[in-house]
Amino acid sequence: MAKEKKVFVGGMDFDTESRYVKQGDYRAAINMKPTGENDGKGTLENILGSEFIDDTDTIQWTGANAIAFTKDFSLAAASKVIGTCRDEVYDRIIYFIRESATECSIYEYSQKQNAISCIVNKFDLDFHEDYLITGANVIAHGEPWAPDGLLYFTDNLNPPRKINIAKAKLMTGIASAKVSGGKYYSAYHSNGFTSELVAASKYSSLTQQIFDVVKYPPLYSPEVLLGTDDSYIKNSVANNQWQLKYRYVYDDKEKSAWSPISRNIFSVSSTPVGEVPLETDNYIELAFNSGKKEVEAIEIAARSLTVGGDFFLVDTVKKNTTNAIDNVYAASANDGTGTEVVVSSNDTNYFFRFFNNLVYNILNLKDSIKPFDDVPLQAKSQELIDGNRIAYGNIVNGRTGVESEMSLDLLYQDVALPIDSTPITYSVSTSENLHNSGGQQRFYSDYTLNINLSDVITAGNSPANASYTFNLENMGVLFAFAEDAIIGSADKQAKLIGVLSGSLALTNVPFMNQQAFYQYMYDVFSETFPTLQSIFNVVYQHEHEYPEQGPIRLPGHNQDVGGVTTPEGVDGILWEIDSATGDLKLRFNIRTRDTYPGVNNNNTAFGVAIGHDIGIDNSGTYAVYSALQVSNTLDMKSYAANTNLQFDASIYENFSGYSAGLPMYAFKTLALTSVLEPIRGFKSNAHHEVGIVYYDKANRSSAVCDSPKQIYIPYYGERDGNVDDSPAAVKVTIPHTPPSWASTYQIVYSGNTSISDFWQFRIKNVKIVEANLIVNLQPLVSYYEETGAESAEIFDFVRGDRIKFLEQGTDNDYLIVSSEINDDGELTVKLTNDSINGLQFVSLEASFQSDLVEIYRPLKSVDDDFRIFYEISEVHPIVGGFHQVSSAENVSLLTTSGVATTVQEQNQTGVQDAVIVLTRGDVYHEIKIFEGAPTYDLVEDFSASDYFKSNYWDAGRPNKVNSDFKEIRRPSTIFYSEPFIANTNINGLSSIFPDDTFEEFDKSYGSIQKLHSRENQLIIFQENKVSRAQVNRNVITTGSGDQILTAQGAVISQAIPYSGEYGISFNPESFSEYAEVIYFADVKKGAVCRLSQNGIIPVSEYQMQNYFSNFFKLLTKFDISSASNPTKVPKLYGCFNPKDKEYMLSLDLDDWNVIFNTYQAFDELNYEAKLSVFFDDFGIRNEFKDPSAPTQKHTQGDSINTTKANFTKRTIVFNESLNRWTHFMSASGMFEYINNEVVNIINPLVAATSSVGGTHGGASLYVMKRGVYDAGDLVPNNYSVFYSEESGGTQTNSKNVVDAEIILVSNIEPSLNKVYNSIDVECNFKPTDFEIQNNYRQYSKIFNSYWKTKENYHYSNIYGDINSFLAYVAGNANAGIINGERIRSSSATIRCSWTNNKYTRLFAVNVGVSPS
Repeated sequence: MAKEKKVFVGGMDFDTESRYVKQGDYRAAINMKPTGENDGKGTLENILGSEFIDDTDTIQWTGANAIAFTKDFSLAAASKVIGTCRDEVYDRIIYFIRESATECSIYEYSQKQNAISCIVNKFDLDFHEDYLITGANVIAHGEPWAPDGLLYFTDNLNPPRKINIAKAKLMTGIASAKVSGGKYYSAYHSNGFTSELVAASKYSSLTQQIFDVVKYPPLYSPEVLLGTDDSYIKNSVANNQWQLKYRYVYDDKEKSAWSPISRNIFSVSSTPVGEVPLETDNYIELAFNSGKKEVEAIEIAARSLTVGGDFFLVDTVKKNTTNAIDNVYAASANDGTGTEVVVSSNDTNYFFRFFNNLVYNILNLKDSIKPFDDVPLQAKSQELIDGNRIAYGNIVNGRTGVESEMSLDLLYQDVALPIDSTPITYSVSTSENLHNSGGQQRFYSDYTLNINLSDVITAGNSPANASYTFNLENMGVLFAFAEDAIIGSADKQAKLIGVLSGSLALTNVPFMNQQAFYQYMYDVFSETFPTLQSIFNVVYQHEHEYPEQGPIRLPGHNQDVGGVTTPEGVDGILWEIDSATGDLKLRFNIRTRDTYPGVNNNNTAFGVAIGHDIGIDNSGTYAVYSALQVSNTLDMKSYAANTNLQFDASIYENFSGYSAGLPMYAFKTLALTSVLEPIRGFKSNAHHEVGIVYYDKANRSSAVCDSPKQIYIPYYGERDGNVDDSPAAVKVTIPHTPPSWASTYQIVYSGNTSISDFWQFRIKNVKIVEANLIVNLQPLVSYYEETGAESAEIFDFVRGDRIKFLEQGTDNDYLIVSSEINDDGELTVKLTNDSINGLQFVSLEASFQSDLVEIYRPLKSVDDDFRIFYEISEVHPIVGGFHQVSSAENVSLLTTSGVATTVQEQNQTGVQDAVIVLTRGDVYHEIKIFEGAPTYDLVEDFSASDYFKSNYWDAGRPNKVNSDFKEIRRPSTIFYSEPFIANTNINGLSSIFPDDTFEEFDKSYGSIQKLHSRENQLIIFQENKVSRAQVNRNVITTGSGDQILTAQGAVISQAIPYSGEYGISFNPESFSEYAEVIYFADVKKGAVCRLSQNGIIPVSEYQMQNYFSNFFKLLTKFDISSASNPTKVPKLYGCFNPKDKEYMLSLDLDDWNVIFNTYQAFDELNYEAKLSVFFDDFGIRNEFKDPSAPTQKHTQGDSINTTKANFTKRTIVFNESLNRWTHFMSASGMFEYINNEVVNIINPLVAATSSVGGTHGGASLYVMKRGVYDAGDLVPNNYSVFYSEESGGTQTNSKNVVDAEIILVSNIEPSLNKVYNSIDVECNFKPTDFEIQNNYRQYSKIFNSYWKTKENYHYSNIYGDINSFLAYVAGNANAGIINGERIRSSSATIRCSWTNNKYTRLFAVNVGVSPS
């Protein structure tokens, strides 16, 4: 009899036909593995079992700062681990557990402490068992603010997450760490770590905001206003338009994106340049919210729109920092000056004062204009690259807007202009005298017109930027006389001998106190009207034949000579100022000649009346209705009161502007008081587009929603007269509901789409010359010259400019053909209608005199796809799925017909739309006074001031309409963050720039499933391909095809694919790496691959191709997707065992159950099962059903034991040293190695209360292949023992001892049929079970009592075929052992198994055969 000796120097072979399986190879080993190098190769041993790590123990360490904490957090029965993270810095494994739909936990296992501690306990992280965490990293170890590091992870279901491990451990109820004496103590810092953390540093409570990688910025734009600090005698904010913003600095040193930008703010007192006040409006107050507890500082930035520079950092306001007070106040300046405070409360409004009085650093432009951090909404993969950036692959980003159904309605602002047009009070004083010389009476009298300037400045100061017009309009000076006989007849007459008349316009008068204002006005009047003739319009001398004898008018008063007033002369002082009362005095003298020929002066009465409201009575005669001063010394009052004074009507008709029957008003002013800024509105004669943008809680925005709305603002001539110059307002009505993801929204505005530049002013006149209009622009020229508007740009012709006559209705819009204004201020304008005849020209010329016009430059049309919209309005919240209005107000407006109306801004509800009113558009409405104008004009201007560059509106962050911008999965795209730099407080891991920090890879290779960083490379695992990209290097291909690396290239270069058509399919969990060797499974290709310096090699082809091909075919054949995960595939967990240099690949048993619970037909599952013999390809024992029918196969409906607890081939192992697949293990679930040990975290195998998997149900943690000793043991007693808890060092679940099995093929002389006679096993324990079977369905076994043992040799005969029909005995299934036919064939498959928790080592199996 021949004997075949089977040794075990090879590995498993599922590919070779039984007769050709090589010596040293075997079909399968289960829970038996090749012995290690130190124990001698060529033998098999049972696997050392696992040690249960009890999570109810108390961890403590000794010393002055001893700490003890209990870790028993009672994991829910149905808990399931969904991911792990290996942290080699602290020799720990972090694992993620789903306990229920609303409770999730994060634990860590410390190899140093051999203990488990809790990081997060039962918080709703929305973990799902179908969404594994296959991307997780720890960074920032040992930072003072993160002693235990920062944990980043992603699951492709929720947004990428992050947690500060130390702060989580310090939480009340967890307390797996503590702080004391400035040091932090935990399992990794038992001696204490000098730290910034204090007791209050712990998370008060966990929130989704804490976990989100993206750092929430301030969602609302800051409110800004001007303030005055009288103690600071400087002003560095004047002469500028400003915008401000702020952002948060978080406690883990991340910086959020910036807030929305504030409205444009400036001081009206900022003009004219060089004459600004020092104290008034010398700072800008910014209101900011202090943010959540995790915000440790607030950065504030500003920019000067006038200078045109970028934003600069104004200050960093640190919370709870008592030694740094930063112009921060608890109350607004509107509520009092207050005192500086420390920002000590969370979610509280504080107020910062910006003086612009320091040297500031410009912000990084790229960072400053970043609208938000484009951290993905979901990411399948995550990896640290270059050790300091996070890369996310296969991401979802973008926000999908809605179709806008907004409507826009035109209204007008009911503006109460800051104008005081009340006449200034005045008085007239006189000193009248008669002088008798030679029998002739001479009349001479001093008059003083007292103008009360105190009426102008009632508040004690002249406000900055005020404008005044003084119109001395036809104040009459009457010379009255009466005598008995003049040239033979009675003559009682009063003659209007003159009119005090003058107009003075002052604009942008600087701020000054009362006394300075009085002196300023004295200087202006005395310079403007230096002579009496310049203000006294002589009307009448004498109507008789001696006109030269009429009254004389002289400047000043009679001189006082020796104490006696004489008519010998006047002092010539025309103007005086009383600085105490504010009376501006106009001094003049009226007197008669020495004689009046033919007049009996002794019988003549003289007098002067000065007054206003001189008019015509009903009889047609003129009378003085109101006289301020009448002669006192002479009896003139009777004449004024009782006598119809005879006047010549022609005198009045010659007065400019006089109309019969209307009063001629005397002295009055138009005073423009100080305002915060000019009135805002929307450009007339133009179209405007308004849209809506939505933001999520991290300020990630949609594009401008489709269908932005347009509105046209008519110009003055197209409007009702009641609103001809009223600033426009736009009522926005929002009927549609917001997208479900949105937290806030904002109205955005494109600016007007019709006019790029314009000038509005009043012209002098129009002439017609050869079918062209010659428009006199002298009032505009004079305005710039007289006001000193240094920054205002006079009209500069550009081809295509046009002029519109705003007060003339429609069809008054003409093309400008002249390129310059001549010396007379004239501009040539071409009429657009060449058919206008001369008569019409005349009519046109007459109607356009002194008209209000606009020269404008049409805006070139922009395609809608390129139109930019800007934020202009407040940011508004979305609550309960409805649009809310931040500060809903009742807005007083005017309808288009000028009827007063009130618009109630309102929140959206189920029965009403949201309503918002916009008033701050793209133009400023300013009061200007032009030469020759009867009064002021309210005109539009792109600039807020003519004294500094100020042509800016509230434009904030830009956006555009883009129908392609929406939430989208980018399966082959990698986003990457800014760097984290150790020991610098720079943490850019939450900062990702939209449309910039990303790389797109070949989509034909499928989605990115896994990223792995190795030195300066990033290995990219897509479904169908594996590639490598350089990190901070560029790859240059030379002309010869060689590739050269260059330093400091792109963050991630283009990818170079590895040879071989392999990817990782949808199983990133199969990835494992050790010592730069990577293993992974490609289920689609039916392969398991190794990536090393030799490239990709499919190690599944090492005699296991049939197994993996059939196995993976099964996994892809059946759909196990669900509503919660429509792309779900069976999970394959990969892990490398560094100690034994093994790669382990484990099937998720829950997925296995889904397959078998759905498909019970054995024939479907057991295709090509002939190679599996006792075990089909998928691990199910093939127990033949009926010994009487040895050829019977399992059919649909057969009862098959398919529970996962009975599936023993759960994990398959590849030995790197042998380069072969060597065995299966019953251990399964999720594995992770740390140093030379493998940790196995399993889910419940049977039921929650089962001892299998721990008394806490699932997510129990075991250390694999670790010996456990009972008292007196010399060797470990837990070989082949898996998932058995320990109590006091005693095994309590011996039933968890699994069989160690070897399945081998006996094929000596493979071409010959043989009779299988005997078996002997060289092993330290005899087999518990023995079976033999051949391809002819013969089957036999050896009962335990049949074995004989001699010196570690266990031998027995091989008996008859149990399935032999001839041997069948009813009621005795094993009758064939004695009576059955002998096992005979060319080869046979043998199975030996040991049920033993002691070390078992198999040296060889010897099979005795003889020729058949």
